[in-house]
Amino acid sequence: ADERWLSGFSSGLFGAAEQFGCSLMGGDTTRGPLSISITAIGEVPSGQAVSRSGAKPGDVLYITGCLGDGQVALHQLDFEAAESTAHKPVLAEAGHQSVRKDLTPEDHAYLHRRFFRPEPRLAFADLARNLMSSAIDVSDGLHADAGHLARASAVELCINLDQLPFSRSVLGLTSEAERVNAALYTVDTDNEIVVLAANGGATSFQNAGSTSREGAELALQHAFNRQWQANAAVNYIRATYDTSVNSIQAGNSLPSIPKKTFFGELVYKPSSLYEAATELRYVDKLFANDTNDAFAPSYSVVNLRASKDWPLNGGWNVRTYARVDNVFDKEYVGSVIVNQGAGQFFEPASERQFLLGVTVGLKWK
Repeated sequence: ADERWLSGFSSGLFGAAEQFGCSLMGGDTTRGPLSISITAIGEVPSGQAVSRSGAKPGDVLYITGCLGDGQVALHQLDFEAAESTAHKPVLAEAGHQSVRKDLTPEDHAYLHRRFFRPEPRLAFADLARNLMSSAIDVSDGLHADAGHLARASAVELCINLDQLPFSRSVLGLTSEAERVNAALYTVDTDNEIVVLAANGGATSFQNAGSTSREGAELALQHAFNRQWQANAAVNYIRATYDTSVNSIQAGNSLPSIPKKTFFGELVYKPSSLYEAATELRYVDKLFANDTNDAFAPSYSVVNLRASKDWPLNGGWNVRTYARVDNVFDKEYVGSVIVNQGAGQFFEPASERQFLLGVTVGLKWK
């Protein structure tokens, strides 16, 4: 046995067990090549388990933590050459001895920690359990695991690629091409229920038969340097009725769904404690009725935001933030009332708005 490796493994295993309050029980002894199998058993209050099959239409999909850290660590810390001998100290030593010239000490420490000591989201799960309808760990990759959740819940998911969370290390060490995400999708629906009419606060509905949605989404992230970053996302969707019912004509566009949208932002982050950004959002015209003869024009708005973290002793953190929406105080239609009986389809968007806030958080260790 490699006593040095076993000593390090035991130290890490018991350190993780102590950190999360786990007791080591049982054990087995076998002969042959090294094989370690660990089964983690936990408990949850009766009737409060969150499974992957509870998601419902209208739910919002969230991700905790940052994506891609382990994959980037595998490439940047020269682990790949040591994968075939991972049961020996070679893997850990490869990470410590990395000589990548573009790898800062902060990047090295962060990626090394994320690769060797990934942390389960126990604190978050405990606090948010009663707010979640469904959940799944991202171990097979976001696309695969989101698909597992969707299939188990019998729902469809739409992922906003421009909002995927990546760490500063990943953004600084990956190329623009590696961070370009594209998706093509198509959705066919039978017996879709849509608005028939809206009058005096009362809304009636009808079965529209078959509808289809075909679209494409492209997201791009580019880091100019360690402080400046740009994010952009473009979405195109063709949403149409496939059957004619009442006032609905096959081939008409579904109301309230813009054909094109764009979101872009320029982010300035001189440190992990401060961030400021300028946002630009574009929304194509919105049809307000099934006959497509009433629509709200397209619009673009500019927003500003900034935040500052103030770390305190004992794991406490105070975050101050400010936001200005609709910087140029533009007048535009913010939403439509589909098939409004009196022809009053349009609702104005908010004028320029200012938001100042403070949040206080505590990180459990």
